[in-house]
Amino acid sequence: MKKLMKSAWGIGIGTTLLGFTLTVLYDLVKDKSILSTIWNIIKAIWRLIITALNLELRLWWILLGIVVLILILLVIAKISDLKNAEISNVSFLNYKNDKIQGWYWSWHWERQYDGKYHIIDLYPLCPKCKTPMRTDSYDYLKCPRCRYNSIEYMPNIGDIEMVIINNIDRGLFPKEGEKQ
Repeated sequence: MKKLMKSAWGIGIGTTLLGFTLTVLYDLVKDKSILSTIWNIIKAIWRLIITALNLELRLWWILLGIVVLILILLVIAKISDLKNAEISNVSFLNYKNDKIQGWYWSWHWERQYDGKYHIIDLYPLCPKCKTPMRTDSYDYLKCPRCRYNSIEYMPNIGDIEMVIINNIDRGLFPKEGEKQ
């Protein structure tokens, strides 16, 4: 329920219902007929539509509107191209696996709402068959495919993530076209 109330749909529907309820309560308190405020809003919108339909248009208004629309679309296309170029210039997005602290690691990149990237799905790979490893109850790594068992504890994920980010900051990762 909390998730629904924090979503855009929940907020939109909740606000609408709250507004409707407050309008009905206002009508009851002021001794007006129920829904008179909503009826007045609907009439005002109808009058606005009728006024817009009866407006005498000039040809130069239409031409100016078309030119402005084309300019807006060109600006939007230019901004979109800049964002795409910015994303394609981010060379570290192909850096998705490496050998760190004696283990092979794999991960993915996810772009956040603010445009920054962060690591997701970071996990160690089996040194024999490259299958994602899992931890047992004692924090040892086990391969579900070939049953390889590590004799060391699982490294700290936070430390591995810091090493990956440091590799990017130092440029110590394979660039486009280089073999990993």
